[in-house]
Amino acid sequence: IRPLLKESLGETPALGEWLRPSDFVRIEPDAACFGDEDKNLLKDTLREAAARAVAMKQKEGDALRKSLSQRLAAVRALTASVESSPEQDLERAAQKFSQRMSDLFRGIGVSEMDPERLLQEAALAASRCDVTEEVERLKSHAEQFDAYLEKNESVGKTLDFLIQEMQREANTLSVKLRSNELAAVAVELKSELEKLREQARNVE
Repeated sequence: IRPLLKESLGETPALGEWLRPSDFVRIEPDAACFGDEDKNLLKDTLREAAARAVAMKQKEGDALRKSLSQRLAAVRALTASVESSPEQDLERAAQKFSQRMSDLFRGIGVSEMDPERLLQEAALAASRCDVTEEVERLKSHAEQFDAYLEKNESVGKTLDFLIQEMQREANTLSVKLRSNELAAVAVELKSELEKLREQARNVE
């Protein structure tokens, strides 16, 4: 193109100045070419396309809601396993602590101990492992999450906030839980919550 332009004009202009669509293509409206039948066909086509888009979005939303509910069920199951653990029987935990301390003192030759003081220390140690509040908050957040899944409105930000709150409680659990078994449960719980959050990001 450039050699031809230079031969005819004596110079080579910028192609951008010559290749603007408005310089060589012009569309003139012609009402005769677009009658009522064409308008009705266009309207019907647009309506059908819109209906299909809505149906597809509804189908995707239902699938996402089902997937989120399954993840939430896993979170609830893990929370329940912590709640029902014998480790959360504080009286039993205090007794075990007291017995271990008694054995330790006897091992170093200390035969006389204040039983009341020992029991207080045992109760204090057990309370540090108490996750009742964390478990109750997890259950409450899960209930709220489930309720918002049924709402026909924009709930994406709310779901993300609830998951962050559940993650905060799960992090506290992982610090408080002492046994290897429950520590593993806390790790799995955090993993499930992260997966739940990834899926919830698809909710508007």
